Amino acid sequence: MPFDVNNYLQDAATAGGALIGAVGQIEFGQSHLQYGENEMALAQFTAQQLQQNAKTTVGAGGINAWLQGQKTKEMVSDQRAAAAAGGGSASDPTMIQIMGRTAGRGALLASQDLFQAQNQARTMNLQAQGALYSGQLNLENSKTINQNSDMSAFASLLKPAATLYSNYGAGDPSKNQNNYTPGGALFGVGVDGQGINPFAPQAAPAVG
Repeated sequence: MPFDVNNYLQDAATAGGALIGAVGQIEFGQSHLQYGENEMALAQFTAQQLQQNAKTTVGAGGINAWLQGQKTKEMVSDQRAAAAAGGGSASDPTMIQIMGRTAGRGALLASQDLFQAQNQARTMNLQAQGALYSGQLNLENSKTINQNSDMSAFASLLKPAATLYSNYGAGDPSKNQNNYTPGGALFGVGVDGQGINPFAPQAAPAVG
């Protein structure tokens, strides 16, 4: 069968369309991978901020507890001074009871400051772990999508590439539908061994 330009152009267009589609699939996978990497970077930044805030919160809680302790000491000292100024004694059972209640309340408030700070810090650390876990999931999912896109792109090229190779790039000339021996899809070697340009004007057959 002589070389059919229309068939060749149709096969080439099919291969070209497959190539464009494959490039699009690869770019799609790459964009998803970039998205996953960006999400992971954001998760790491968020986690670091939360962990730093947790440390700051615990430190602030400790300071508040210390300040509360100092305030309590001042209150007890003022009560003792007031008792002495009134002619009483710090060892008086009533004064001991009053100062004891003041000291106890101060200790309770200091403990509450510490507890609240530690509880807030614990919540922040859990949020940091959650952010990292979510970022890792996004990254792994993006990697999977990227790998699947690459595989799909490769698979989409197999059939049109095989068609071009079979029809225009290899095979037994006696079985090749375009009577081509190996030599490429566009400029091959004809059955007579001469170079061929399928798009060049062909010589008319000899007569007689």
